[in-house]
Amino acid sequence: MVTYYHLNRKINNILIFLLFCVSAMILSFFGCAKQEVKPRMALPGYRSELLFQENFDEDLDQWSFEGKGEVAITEDGRLLVAVDTESEGVAVWTSRDFSGDFHLEYEVEIPETPGINLAILCARGTHGEDILSELPPRTGKLSEYTRGQIRNYHISYHCYTPDGQHVPGSRVRKNPGYLLLSSAKHDPCRENRPYFIDVVKIDNRIQFFVDGNLIHDVRDKGGFGPTYMNGKIGFWIHGSGTIFTTIFDKIRVFKLIPKDEDS
Repeated sequence: MVTYYHLNRKINNILIFLLFCVSAMILSFFGCAKQEVKPRMALPGYRSELLFQENFDEDLDQWSFEGKGEVAITEDGRLLVAVDTESEGVAVWTSRDFSGDFHLEYEVEIPETPGINLAILCARGTHGEDILSELPPRTGKLSEYTRGQIRNYHISYHCYTPDGQHVPGSRVRKNPGYLLLSSAKHDPCRENRPYFIDVVKIDNRIQFFVDGNLIHDVRDKGGFGPTYMNGKIGFWIHGSGTIFTTIFDKIRVFKLIPKDEDS
């Protein structure tokens, strides 16, 4: 009986040990899988580390909004921004700042035609203030972001005038001042369909891709003041004549680390 008891106890200990090992392996596997989130578009010479991810499957705690319009999560888990006909625009901001070299990717769909979309980078006050907690509230009017108390870069696409006329091209501007850094002759997002957007900010260089195609590649050489290196990421949306709807999804931001730093 004593031998049988000790044998059972030994078997139980082995089973407990094996269960512990299997659990550790499962946890390790899912932990590694979580860390292995990669951007859709790889950048030669850099590895990517996930900093921010939003799939719009729960709430909007990671965002702030300015202007008159509707902001909601759709039934299929995307961000709907509907700009009111009387609105001067709606701005959507990440609640946190990003600094250093980063890669922003997102999906955007523009079901309605007349309007304008801007992607905004490195947004802070002209004296370094946090734009959400240290500056007066804004109404969503474009001039508040291009000629007001905020410094940033913005990239325009899917652009229409208030009377519904298409404005060809896409532009990169530096604010305040609405200063032109780069111009493309065609609008890469004119059609009413989903687009995959990639914005890469490495030091003073900005690259803008649509569906993997390079639209802008420009360097801010400091001719219009210092290069902006940190701040919030945002989107500005405005309609022309009717309610203008834009849908965002799969927004992610990655830190870019040169591969030679790993050697």
